[in-house]
Amino acid sequence: MTATEADAAATEAPRVEGSDGSNGANVGTDASIETRYVTLGLKITHATANVPSFAHLMEYHDVEVAADGSDTAADVKRKLTEKSGVPANELCLRWFDHVIGRMHVGEDASVDERDTLAKFNVVSWIEKFPHWRCTLSLLEHEPRDVYESIHTAVGIHKNVPDVEAYVNSLRGTDEWDKLIE
Repeated sequence: MTATEADAAATEAPRVEGSDGSNGANVGTDASIETRYVTLGLKITHATANVPSFAHLMEYHDVEVAADGSDTAADVKRKLTEKSGVPANELCLRWFDHVIGRMHVGEDASVDERDTLAKFNVVSWIEKFPHWRCTLSLLEHEPRDVYESIHTAVGIHKNVPDVEAYVNSLRGTDEWDKLIE
């Protein structure tokens, strides 16, 4: 071996042999690490019930997500918007009965960055059952306080002209959680 060949061999990154006997990737290089993607099917529903008779209120899209499940609800929504033009920031991402990200209107959008698909094992299930889909529906409004609902109903029953003002006048008082006079 000449000095030039020895210098070339010394600067070459070490090679790792794969388990199948083939040459593996260069150790220490990021170029050899490729992210694997899987197709995530999305069903957008505009119906209040998720039943087949409302099929005309549903649309279907596919996006590519990282197979390690590192994509968040915000990532999935961004990919959907890029691919189909659907304004997905006002949609709630669901995996069966789990909500991934935001559920309510007015909730901080950073909630969509919190939960990943891995937290709910979405990718592992999609790999086993590729026809399964995540569902996207419109964000819901925050549920009303129970007493607010009751006082609103009482105000309507009493024919109060400004029900909202009536309810707000009771809020924070001893009468708020008192239901029987």
